Formats: sequence, structure tokens, C-alpha cells
Amino acid sequence: MSFVKQIWSFLISMKLMVTLILIFAIASAVGTFIENDYGVNTSWALIYTSRWFEAVQILLGISIVGNIFRYKMIQKKKIPVLLFHIGFLVVLIGSGITRYYGHEGVMHIREGATEHRMLSSDAFLQIGAKKGSKEFYTDDVIYMSELGGREFDNSLDVDGKELSVTYKNFIGKAVKTLVENPNGTPMVEFLVNTPQGPEKFFLSSDELLDLGPLAIYFDKEPTVNNKPIIHLISEGDNISFVSNVPIKWLKMTDRSEGSYEVGKHYKFDAGKMYNINGIQLVAKTVLSKASVKLVSEKEYNKTAKKQLKTNEQLLSALIVDVEYNGEHREVALMGKGKRYKGFAENFKIDNVEFSLEWGSKILELPFSLRLRDFILAKYPGSMSPSSYESDVTLIDKVNLVQQEHNIYMNNTLDYGGYLFFQSSY
Repeated sequence: MSFVKQIWSFLISMKLMVTLILIFAIASAVGTFIENDYGVNTSWALIYTSRWFEAVQILLGISIVGNIFRYKMIQKKKIPVLLFHIGFLVVLIGSGITRYYGHEGVMHIREGATEHRMLSSDAFLQIGAKKGSKEFYTDDVIYMSELGGREFDNSLDVDGKELSVTYKNFIGKAVKTLVENPNGTPMVEFLVNTPQGPEKFFLSSDELLDLGPLAIYFDKEPTVNNKPIIHLISEGDNISFVSNVPIKWLKMTDRSEGSYEVGKHYKFDAGKMYNINGIQLVAKTVLSKASVKLVSEKEYNKTAKKQLKTNEQLLSALIVDVEYNGEHREVALMGKGKRYKGFAENFKIDNVEFSLEWGSKILELPFSLRLRDFILAKYPGSMSPSSYESDVTLIDKVNLVQQEHNIYMNNTLDYGGYLFFQSSY
């Protein structure tokens, strides 16, 4: 019993409480700097969702409660001190409830539209499977960062057989690039100049790409004839092309130039800019046996030659090992993690269809909001907004409720356990 008393005495000691408060404050401050320098996913992975930070908050809560009774704060003359302790305790309890029992998200509504879905604030690893008419699903909150985070090993029972999804690697800023692969297929990587800037594309044998004013076929017979067409053809170690319109070319290294005639076959060379009816296409990589590889931005910049910069926003890549019925497969899940929906990866193993996704998920609400009007006020003589508000109609068909509300700064909509804030526009 004396040992238990010693432990309790230590837990409610003033020294421990002050130490825990300092750790809590320092960790919160460091988290802010990490978020600023490395992004929100890193700060949440390393600090806000870490086990040690949870332990600090739990111990701090126990210490605060113990000190309230130890120093007999429930009396009139100690009300200011009591309120301080209770206030801190309420903050800890509130964060715990939000973390374990609540969820946050963002609802985008266009003026005049009705919406009943929101995008979760948390990043989830979503695992789905379909076997015949049966569907299986599970998800788990996952935060990842280049500086560290939680490794995981998630599983899903698929009609009596286990699907295992295990962490393998994480690339914070991932770049897709073509690499030689003896077991690969003919592939090309090229840039197309658009009004928004150069965009990167990959095309492999037996695929087509329709860019609107230009269609590119690779080892496929063209099926349209009302627009410019480039027909790529793989022949052994070479890739050639034929076009239904004349093409001007410019070699990027020595600035030499020339033209290609209609209906004739020419070698498709990397490092050339092809001008097809005003559309500029730059062939970056042309390989007879290749595959797409994910590398970090830093690694890519070390090996890449001087080239046009694309306007693509780099995504993160969460690389996992998928095991089902004894078969392993490496899958790269592209996304931005917290606050952004990921890109689903679909594949088949033993006639079972699988779908994996990493990022925020769509949550359905038991009611809808219709945005009747959005009002934006600006400072006189300026384009800077001084305030903005939304006039919405709440529609709950189950409970036969239809209410009009006005949402603006410090004026929230509270309904059914949900709080709606006007965050941005």
C-alpha cells in the first residue's frame, strides 16, 4: 500500500504538474514550427497523434484533479485558482472527446446547391474488397511524414481469408519517372505545353491519350480522323511514329530544327520538341522496355537533365505491401494526407477486386445544407474582404426539419451534435 501511495503522491506532486505543463507547452510550440516547415501531416504524425503526447495529457489531467483535492481548492477563497485548474482540465477533456469520439471536416457548398457530405479532417487508410456480390471494407486513421510516424499493419477479413496491408516506405514529395526495366513494356514520357504550363504524361504500349485537339495512339490503330493524330509504333528496340498532319521539330540540345511529312514513319526521339498544329510536345524519355518508378524530388533532381518545369503539384506516396492468399504486391498510394482526398488504387488478386486509398474520406451527414446566398463585404477602396457570411437552409427529412440560418464569424450553426463554422470561400 505504501508503494501505491508513493506513486499517487508522485502523480499529484506540483513538480510533476509543472514539468508536464512545460512539456505540453514546448511540444505544442515545436509542433507549430514543424507544421510551418514540414506540413500539417508531419506535425500530427510526430506530435499531436503520438502516444507520448497522449500520455502527457492523461498524466496532466490526473495531476490537475489530484491537486484540486490535495490543496482543497473547492472553497470560496480559492475560486480563482480552482477556475484556472478546471479551465485547463476542460481543455484536456475537450481535446480527448474530439480526438476519440468526434470528427472534423470541411463541407464545400456552391451557391444554390445542397450538400450532405463533408471531407474528413483526418487522413485514413481505406481498404476495400469485392468478391462476387460481397463487399468488405475497413479504415483506420493514418498519419505519415518523412521525419517519422506510425508504421502499421492493417488487415481485412475477405470471406474467411485475410488481406494484410503493411507499411513499407513513405516519400514526402514523390516524382514519377521512367526507368529501364528488362521485364517492362515500351513507354514514353513527354510534356505538353498548356495555358497553365507544361503538363507531364506517361503512355505505354496499347494505350491512347486524347488531349482534345490532339490524339496519341501507342500500338493501337487510330479510330478518329477529325483531329491531328500521332501514331506511336514499337518495333524491337525502336519506337517510331507516323502522323496525319505535318510536324515541325526542334532539338533541345543544339537548337537544330526541321519538319516531318504526313504519312511517313520517323523515329520518335527523346529531347525533341514536336509542334503539331500549334501544340508543343516535348519527348523526355523514350524506352523500349520500361516501367514507372516513384522517387523523391531530391533524388529526381540529382539525376534529371535540364528540362522544362511542370506545373504539377507533387504528391506524397505511401508505399505498402499487400498480401492476400500468399501473393504479395507493392502498391503506391498517392495523396496529400490530412485534409485532402487521396487517389484510389484498384487491382485484382485471385479474382478479388481490391481498392486502397490514403487521404481524407467522405463522411455523410444525417441532414443537408443548402447555400441560399453567400455575402462578401470588402474594405472601401480595397479588394481585401472585411467579412463574409452564408445564408443556409438546414434540411432534415427524417425529423421533418427545415430551418434557415446565417453563418458568419463567431456565429455558428449548431444542430444534431454538429457545429458549422464559416471557414473560407
